[in-house]
Amino acid sequence: MNNLAFLVTTFLRDKLLYQCIDALVKYYPDYYIIVADQGHFTKEKDDYFDKLGFRNNTKAKRQYYKLEYDCGLCKARNFLVEKAYESNCNFVFLIADSIIFERNYDKEIQIVLEFLSQEEKRALVGFELVGRVKYEYDIELVKGKYFLLKTPKESLIVYKNMKFLPVSITRNFFIAKTECLLDCKCPEELKLCEHELWHYIMKEKEWLKFYSNCIQAKYTNYKPKEYLEMRNRLYTVYRKKLQEICKIENWIKIERR
Repeated sequence: MNNLAFLVTTFLRDKLLYQCIDALVKYYPDYYIIVADQGHFTKEKDDYFDKLGFRNNTKAKRQYYKLEYDCGLCKARNFLVEKAYESNCNFVFLIADSIIFERNYDKEIQIVLEFLSQEEKRALVGFELVGRVKYEYDIELVKGKYFLLKTPKESLIVYKNMKFLPVSITRNFFIAKTECLLDCKCPEELKLCEHELWHYIMKEKEWLKFYSNCIQAKYTNYKPKEYLEMRNRLYTVYRKKLQEICKIENWIKIERR
């Protein structure tokens, strides 16, 4: 149990952050919880984390770190993975401030860890995020054109009555081996337009990914003004940078069967 860390990125959404952390502390008190905050800092927030026993060092099971303002989602994620590694966590559960657990899934988590541990290249299992558009596909890079997302074609794997669908891209709500995310770091130059390229890199390095609805949480679509202004760069400057890096004319094409 103690070798998994919940990794929480947060940016300008303190209202959601408190709900997210309250749920983690309630349902998963024995796990590592590591938070990377790239937003504004307040005494209220400091007091909140201090009261719950969060510290800014890897000796603590609850860790809270203040990063440079708007350093980027990718940099925050890479930072969190490094802290999980330094905390001797072999697995991480990647979430964000907008993701709220509504129950305990400890039994399911343990089965997922067993499933991933059975093969060296099994790396990641994504889960169901209620309120968020499904994004479980196979991914290909069509040279000069776009990322092609296709309906998964491989058969389900059943392990201890839980179903795992082989995929090559999931939503950002997953358990992964720490070594995989150290091997495939989030491309920091993209800041927050990383998703397809990041998963494609994992695929190219032959890490295996899956989707299962055995674990669920609620996504809250709350985007305050400052947050939204910063996030919208995903569709302009950083998408353009993605196209330059990957040498593609467009972004994605979804092919459903």
